[in-house]
Amino acid sequence: MNRLPIRWKFTLWFGATLALLLFGFSLLQFVVTRHQLLEAVDDELEEELREITNEIHIARKPPEVLEQTRRRFFEHGEYHFQMTAPAGNVLFQSPALEGHPPLPSNAGAMPDSPQFDTRDLPGLGRCRVVTSVVDGPGGRYLVHAVTSLAPFEQQISVLTTVLLASGPIALALGIAGGYTLARRALSPVERMVEVANRITATDLHQRVEVLNPKDELGRLAQTFNALIDRLQRAIEEMRRFTTDAAHELRTPLAALRSEIDVARREPRTAEEYRQALDVAADEANRLTRLADQLLFLSRQEAGTMPIDDEEVRLDALLKDVAEQFTGRADQAGVTIAIESLSRGLSAGTISG
Repeated sequence: MNRLPIRWKFTLWFGATLALLLFGFSLLQFVVTRHQLLEAVDDELEEELREITNEIHIARKPPEVLEQTRRRFFEHGEYHFQMTAPAGNVLFQSPALEGHPPLPSNAGAMPDSPQFDTRDLPGLGRCRVVTSVVDGPGGRYLVHAVTSLAPFEQQISVLTTVLLASGPIALALGIAGGYTLARRALSPVERMVEVANRITATDLHQRVEVLNPKDELGRLAQTFNALIDRLQRAIEEMRRFTTDAAHELRTPLAALRSEIDVARREPRTAEEYRQALDVAADEANRLTRLADQLLFLSRQEAGTMPIDDEEVRLDALLKDVAEQFTGRADQAGVTIAIESLSRGLSAGTISG
Protein backbone atom coordinates (compact mmCIF):
# COMPACT_ATOMS: atom_id res chain seq x y z
CA MET A 1 0.00 0.00 0.00
CA ASN A 2 2.97 2.31 0.56
CA ARG A 3 3.68 2.20 -3.19
CA LEU A 4 0.21 3.41 -4.16
CA PRO A 5 -0.35 7.04 -5.22
CA ILE A 6 -1.66 9.33 -2.51
CA ARG A 7 -5.02 9.74 -4.26
CA TRP A 8 -5.56 5.98 -4.11
CA LYS A 9 -4.51 5.85 -0.47
CA PHE A 10 -7.05 8.57 0.32
CA THR A 11 -9.68 6.71 -1.71
CA LEU A 12 -9.05 3.39 0.05
CA TRP A 13 -9.08 4.97 3.50
CA PHE A 14 -12.25 6.85 2.60
CA GLY A 15 -13.84 3.66 1.26
CA ALA A 16 -12.92 1.68 4.39
CA THR A 17 -14.31 4.39 6.64
CA LEU A 18 -17.47 4.67 4.55
CA ALA A 19 -17.91 0.88 4.61
CA LEU A 20 -17.74 0.86 8.43
CA LEU A 21 -20.19 3.75 8.63
CA LEU A 22 -22.61 2.08 6.21
CA PHE A 23 -22.40 -1.20 8.09
CA GLY A 24 -23.02 0.54 11.42
CA PHE A 25 -25.87 2.61 10.03
CA SER A 26 -27.48 -0.40 8.33
CA LEU A 27 -27.19 -2.49 11.48
CA LEU A 28 -28.68 0.31 13.59
CA GLN A 29 -31.49 0.84 11.10
CA PHE A 30 -32.21 -2.88 11.02
CA VAL A 31 -32.35 -3.16 14.81
CA VAL A 32 -34.48 -0.03 15.25
CA THR A 33 -36.89 -0.92 12.43
CA ARG A 34 -37.24 -4.49 13.66
CA HIS A 35 -37.98 -3.25 17.17
CA GLN A 36 -40.57 -0.79 15.87
CA LEU A 37 -42.30 -3.39 13.69
CA LEU A 38 -42.40 -5.90 16.53
CA GLU A 39 -43.67 -3.22 18.87
CA ALA A 40 -46.46 -2.44 16.41
CA VAL A 41 -47.40 -6.14 16.33
CA ASP A 42 -47.42 -6.24 20.15
CA ASP A 43 -49.59 -3.12 20.35
CA GLU A 44 -52.22 -4.58 18.00
CA LEU A 45 -52.07 -7.93 19.77
CA GLU A 46 -52.47 -6.28 23.17
CA GLU A 47 -55.49 -4.35 21.88
CA GLU A 48 -57.14 -7.62 20.82
CA LEU A 49 -56.35 -9.14 24.22
CA ARG A 50 -57.90 -6.13 25.91
CA GLU A 51 -61.15 -6.65 23.98
CA ILE A 52 -61.52 -10.28 25.04
CA THR A 53 -60.59 -9.56 28.65
CA ASN A 54 -63.27 -6.83 28.75
CA GLU A 55 -65.87 -9.43 27.74
CA ILE A 56 -64.74 -11.63 30.63
CA HIS A 57 -64.90 -8.72 33.09
CA ILE A 58 -68.44 -7.74 32.16
CA ALA A 59 -69.82 -11.31 32.24
CA ARG A 60 -71.80 -12.15 35.36
CA LYS A 61 -71.79 -15.95 35.08
CA PRO A 62 -69.37 -18.51 33.63
CA PRO A 63 -71.76 -19.47 30.80
CA GLU A 64 -71.87 -15.86 29.73
CA VAL A 65 -68.10 -15.83 29.44
CA LEU A 66 -68.14 -18.74 27.02
CA GLU A 67 -71.09 -17.34 25.07
CA GLN A 68 -69.58 -13.85 24.60
CA THR A 69 -66.16 -15.11 23.55
CA ARG A 70 -67.62 -17.58 21.05
CA ARG A 71 -69.90 -14.96 19.54
CA ARG A 72 -67.27 -12.25 19.09
CA PHE A 73 -63.90 -14.02 18.76
CA PHE A 74 -64.55 -17.34 17.04
CA GLU A 75 -63.49 -15.79 13.70
CA HIS A 76 -61.35 -12.68 14.16
CA GLY A 77 -59.15 -12.20 11.11
CA GLU A 78 -55.46 -12.97 11.62
CA TYR A 79 -55.86 -13.05 15.42
CA HIS A 80 -56.54 -16.30 17.30
CA PHE A 81 -57.52 -16.85 20.91
CA GLN A 82 -57.51 -19.56 23.56
CA MET A 83 -59.15 -19.34 26.97
CA THR A 84 -58.49 -21.82 29.77
CA ALA A 85 -60.77 -22.27 32.78
CA PRO A 86 -59.48 -22.07 36.36
CA ALA A 87 -59.53 -25.89 36.43
CA GLY A 88 -57.06 -26.01 33.50
CA ASN A 89 -59.42 -27.21 30.78
CA VAL A 90 -59.77 -25.29 27.48
CA LEU A 91 -63.08 -23.42 27.39
CA PHE A 92 -62.63 -21.70 24.04
CA GLN A 93 -60.13 -21.55 21.19
CA SER A 94 -60.13 -20.28 17.63
CA PRO A 95 -60.45 -22.76 14.76
CA ALA A 96 -56.77 -22.33 13.88
CA LEU A 97 -55.88 -23.56 17.38
CA GLU A 98 -58.27 -26.54 17.48
CA GLY A 99 -56.54 -29.73 18.37
CA HIS A 100 -53.67 -27.89 20.04
CA PRO A 101 -52.98 -28.62 23.68
CA PRO A 102 -53.42 -25.74 26.12
CA LEU A 103 -50.80 -23.08 25.57
CA PRO A 104 -48.47 -22.84 28.54
CA SER A 105 -48.62 -19.72 30.68
CA ASN A 106 -45.61 -17.53 31.38
CA ALA A 107 -44.11 -17.92 34.79
CA GLY A 108 -45.10 -15.11 37.06
CA ALA A 109 -48.16 -14.07 35.05
CA MET A 110 -50.29 -11.67 37.05
CA PRO A 111 -53.83 -10.34 36.51
CA ASP A 112 -53.96 -7.50 33.95
CA SER A 113 -50.20 -7.86 33.26
CA PRO A 114 -49.79 -9.22 29.71
CA GLN A 115 -46.70 -11.28 28.95
CA PHE A 116 -45.31 -11.48 25.37
CA ASP A 117 -43.26 -14.24 23.82
CA THR A 118 -42.59 -15.87 20.43
CA ARG A 119 -43.49 -19.49 19.75
CA ASP A 120 -43.61 -21.95 16.87
CA LEU A 121 -47.15 -23.36 16.57
CA PRO A 122 -48.16 -26.22 14.27
CA GLY A 123 -50.12 -24.94 11.29
CA LEU A 124 -49.39 -21.29 12.07
CA GLY A 125 -45.61 -21.25 12.04
CA ARG A 126 -43.76 -18.64 14.03
CA CYS A 127 -46.26 -16.65 16.10
CA ARG A 128 -46.37 -13.83 18.60
CA VAL A 129 -48.29 -14.76 21.73
CA VAL A 130 -49.55 -12.52 24.51
CA THR A 131 -50.84 -14.11 27.75
CA SER A 132 -52.79 -12.58 30.58
CA VAL A 133 -54.57 -13.76 33.72
CA VAL A 134 -58.11 -12.34 33.98
CA ASP A 135 -60.39 -12.33 37.03
CA GLY A 136 -63.90 -13.27 35.96
CA PRO A 137 -66.98 -15.03 37.24
CA GLY A 138 -66.05 -18.34 38.78
CA GLY A 139 -62.33 -17.53 39.22
CA ARG A 140 -59.32 -16.64 37.14
CA TYR A 141 -59.06 -17.37 33.44
CA LEU A 142 -55.88 -17.75 31.40
CA VAL A 143 -56.26 -15.98 28.04
CA HIS A 144 -53.92 -16.20 25.04
CA ALA A 145 -54.02 -13.97 21.96
CA VAL A 146 -51.99 -15.26 18.99
CA THR A 147 -51.03 -13.80 15.62
CA SER A 148 -48.72 -15.10 12.93
CA LEU A 149 -45.36 -13.34 12.43
CA ALA A 150 -45.33 -14.09 8.69
CA PRO A 151 -46.15 -10.47 7.68
CA PHE A 152 -43.55 -9.20 10.16
CA GLU A 153 -40.89 -11.59 8.83
CA GLN A 154 -41.76 -10.59 5.26
CA GLN A 155 -41.20 -6.91 6.13
CA ILE A 156 -37.89 -7.80 7.79
CA SER A 157 -36.88 -9.77 4.70
CA VAL A 158 -37.65 -6.80 2.45
CA LEU A 159 -35.70 -4.49 4.76
CA THR A 160 -32.72 -6.86 4.76
CA THR A 161 -32.77 -7.11 0.97
CA VAL A 162 -32.90 -3.34 0.58
CA LEU A 163 -30.03 -2.81 3.01
CA LEU A 164 -27.87 -5.51 1.42
CA ALA A 165 -28.54 -4.21 -2.08
CA SER A 166 -28.17 -0.49 -1.34
CA GLY A 167 -25.02 -0.90 0.77
CA PRO A 168 -22.63 -1.93 -2.05
CA ILE A 169 -24.17 0.65 -4.41
CA ALA A 170 -23.71 3.42 -1.85
CA LEU A 171 -20.16 2.20 -1.15
CA ALA A 172 -19.27 2.18 -4.86
CA LEU A 173 -20.68 5.68 -5.35
CA GLY A 174 -18.85 6.85 -2.23
CA ILE A 175 -15.52 5.43 -3.43
CA ALA A 176 -15.99 7.07 -6.85
CA GLY A 177 -16.81 10.37 -5.18
CA GLY A 178 -13.86 9.99 -2.81
CA TYR A 179 -11.48 9.38 -5.72
CA THR A 180 -12.84 12.46 -7.51
CA LEU A 181 -12.48 14.60 -4.41
CA ALA A 182 -8.94 13.30 -3.75
CA ARG A 183 -7.95 13.99 -7.34
CA ARG A 184 -9.33 17.53 -7.22
CA ALA A 185 -7.76 18.17 -3.81
CA LEU A 186 -4.35 17.01 -5.05
CA SER A 187 -4.50 18.88 -8.37
CA PRO A 188 -2.35 21.74 -6.94
CA VAL A 189 0.36 19.14 -6.21
CA GLU A 190 0.24 18.07 -9.86
CA ARG A 191 0.75 21.69 -10.89
CA MET A 192 3.71 21.95 -8.52
CA VAL A 193 5.24 18.86 -10.16
CA GLU A 194 4.76 20.38 -13.61
CA VAL A 195 6.40 23.65 -12.52
CA ALA A 196 9.28 21.80 -10.86
CA ASN A 197 9.90 19.82 -14.07
CA ARG A 198 10.07 23.04 -16.11
CA ILE A 199 12.60 24.73 -13.81
CA THR A 200 16.20 24.73 -15.04
CA ALA A 201 19.33 26.65 -14.11
CA THR A 202 18.65 29.05 -16.99
CA ASP A 203 14.91 29.39 -16.31
CA LEU A 204 14.14 30.16 -12.68
CA HIS A 205 11.15 32.43 -13.31
CA GLN A 206 8.53 29.68 -13.00
CA ARG A 207 6.23 29.99 -9.98
CA VAL A 208 3.36 27.91 -8.61
CA GLU A 209 -0.05 29.56 -8.61
CA VAL A 210 -1.37 30.00 -5.05
CA LEU A 211 -5.14 29.53 -5.18
CA ASN A 212 -5.82 29.67 -1.44
CA PRO A 213 -2.95 30.89 0.75
CA LYS A 214 -4.81 29.86 3.92
CA ASP A 215 -5.06 26.09 3.33
CA GLU A 216 -2.31 23.47 3.58
CA LEU A 217 -1.67 23.21 -0.16
CA GLY A 218 -1.61 27.00 -0.46
CA ARG A 219 1.05 27.22 2.25
CA LEU A 220 2.97 24.43 0.51
CA ALA A 221 2.85 26.39 -2.76
CA GLN A 222 4.09 29.53 -0.98
CA THR A 223 6.95 27.56 0.59
CA PHE A 224 7.81 26.08 -2.81
CA ASN A 225 7.86 29.54 -4.40
CA ALA A 226 10.06 30.86 -1.58
CA LEU A 227 12.44 27.94 -2.18
CA ILE A 228 12.66 28.85 -5.86
CA ASP A 229 13.33 32.49 -4.91
CA ARG A 230 16.20 31.47 -2.67
CA LEU A 231 17.55 29.16 -5.36
CA GLN A 232 17.35 31.93 -7.95
CA ARG A 233 19.17 34.38 -5.67
CA ALA A 234 21.86 31.80 -4.94
CA ILE A 235 22.45 31.10 -8.63
CA GLU A 236 22.52 34.81 -9.47
CA GLU A 237 25.02 35.42 -6.67
CA MET A 238 27.13 32.53 -7.97
CA ARG A 239 27.06 34.03 -11.46
CA ARG A 240 28.09 37.44 -10.14
CA PHE A 241 30.81 35.81 -8.09
CA THR A 242 32.12 33.97 -11.16
CA THR A 243 32.04 37.17 -13.23
CA ASP A 244 33.83 39.17 -10.54
CA ALA A 245 36.42 36.41 -10.10
CA ALA A 246 37.12 36.32 -13.84
CA HIS A 247 37.41 40.10 -13.91
CA GLU A 248 39.77 40.17 -10.95
CA LEU A 249 41.97 37.44 -12.42
CA ARG A 250 42.27 39.07 -15.84
CA THR A 251 44.28 42.04 -14.56
CA PRO A 252 47.22 40.20 -12.93
CA LEU A 253 47.24 37.64 -15.74
CA ALA A 254 47.44 40.42 -18.33
CA ALA A 255 50.26 42.09 -16.41
CA LEU A 256 52.14 38.82 -16.07
CA ARG A 257 51.77 38.07 -19.75
CA SER A 258 52.85 41.60 -20.67
CA GLU A 259 56.05 41.34 -18.61
CA ILE A 260 56.87 37.97 -20.14
CA ASP A 261 56.29 39.26 -23.69
CA VAL A 262 58.48 42.31 -23.07
CA ALA A 263 61.27 40.17 -21.61
CA ARG A 264 61.15 37.82 -24.60
CA ARG A 265 61.00 40.53 -27.24
CA GLU A 266 64.78 41.25 -27.34
CA PRO A 267 67.93 40.35 -25.45
CA ARG A 268 68.14 41.97 -22.02
CA THR A 269 70.75 42.48 -19.41
CA ALA A 270 70.74 40.42 -16.26
CA GLU A 271 69.36 43.39 -14.30
CA GLU A 272 66.50 43.88 -16.74
CA TYR A 273 65.66 40.18 -16.60
CA ARG A 274 65.72 40.37 -12.82
CA GLN A 275 63.33 43.33 -12.87
CA ALA A 276 60.99 41.50 -15.26
CA LEU A 277 61.07 38.42 -13.03
CA ASP A 278 60.35 40.58 -9.98
CA VAL A 279 57.30 42.04 -11.69
CA ALA A 280 56.17 38.53 -12.73
CA ALA A 281 56.69 37.30 -9.17
CA ASP A 282 54.62 40.21 -7.83
CA GLU A 283 51.78 39.43 -10.23
CA ALA A 284 52.01 35.73 -9.32
CA ASN A 285 51.78 36.69 -5.65
CA ARG A 286 48.78 38.85 -6.48
CA LEU A 287 47.13 35.89 -8.22
CA THR A 288 47.79 33.79 -5.12
CA ARG A 289 46.20 36.43 -2.89
CA LEU A 290 43.18 36.66 -5.23
CA ALA A 291 42.78 32.89 -5.16
CA ASP A 292 42.94 32.94 -1.36
CA GLN A 293 40.38 35.75 -1.25
CA LEU A 294 38.03 33.91 -3.61
CA LEU A 295 38.33 30.78 -1.49
CA PHE A 296 37.63 32.87 1.61
CA LEU A 297 34.51 34.38 0.00
CA SER A 298 33.36 30.96 -1.13
CA ARG A 299 33.63 29.60 2.41
CA GLN A 300 31.76 32.60 3.76
CA GLU A 301 28.95 32.06 1.23
CA ALA A 302 28.78 28.41 2.28
CA GLY A 303 28.58 29.47 5.94
CA THR A 304 31.63 27.43 6.99
CA MET A 305 33.67 30.47 8.05
CA PRO A 306 32.47 33.32 10.29
CA ILE A 307 32.80 36.93 9.12
CA ASP A 308 34.98 39.17 11.27
CA ASP A 309 34.60 42.92 10.76
CA GLU A 310 37.75 45.06 10.95
CA GLU A 311 38.74 48.57 9.99
CA VAL A 312 40.61 49.14 6.71
CA ARG A 313 42.84 52.18 6.06
CA LEU A 314 41.95 53.65 2.68
CA ASP A 315 45.37 55.32 2.25
CA ALA A 316 47.10 51.93 2.61
CA LEU A 317 44.61 50.36 0.22
CA LEU A 318 45.17 53.07 -2.38
CA LYS A 319 48.93 52.81 -1.95
CA ASP A 320 48.80 49.07 -2.52
CA VAL A 321 46.74 49.53 -5.68
CA ALA A 322 49.13 52.19 -6.98
CA GLU A 323 52.13 49.94 -6.40
CA GLN A 324 50.49 47.15 -8.35
CA PHE A 325 50.03 49.35 -11.42
CA THR A 326 53.34 51.27 -11.18
CA GLY A 327 55.26 49.01 -13.58
CA ARG A 328 52.70 49.20 -16.36
CA ALA A 329 52.21 52.92 -15.75
CA ASP A 330 55.92 53.59 -16.24
CA GLN A 331 55.92 51.66 -19.49
CA ALA A 332 52.92 53.66 -20.71
CA GLY A 333 54.47 56.95 -19.61
CA VAL A 334 51.84 57.53 -16.95
CA THR A 335 52.52 58.87 -13.46
CA ILE A 336 50.47 57.71 -10.47
CA ALA A 337 50.65 59.95 -7.40
CA ILE A 338 49.02 59.61 -3.93
CA GLU A 339 47.76 62.86 -2.39
CA SER A 340 46.74 63.21 1.25
CA LEU A 341 43.24 64.46 2.16
CA SER A 342 41.66 65.60 5.40
CA ARG A 343 40.68 63.15 8.16
CA GLY A 344 43.64 60.88 7.35
CA LEU A 345 42.35 59.74 3.95
CA SER A 346 44.22 59.69 0.64
CA ALA A 347 43.23 60.04 -3.01
CA GLY A 348 45.10 59.02 -6.12
CA THR A 349 45.63 61.02 -9.27
CA ILE A 350 46.83 59.81 -12.63
CA SER A 351 48.59 62.07 -15.10
CA GLY A 352 50.28 61.37 -18.32
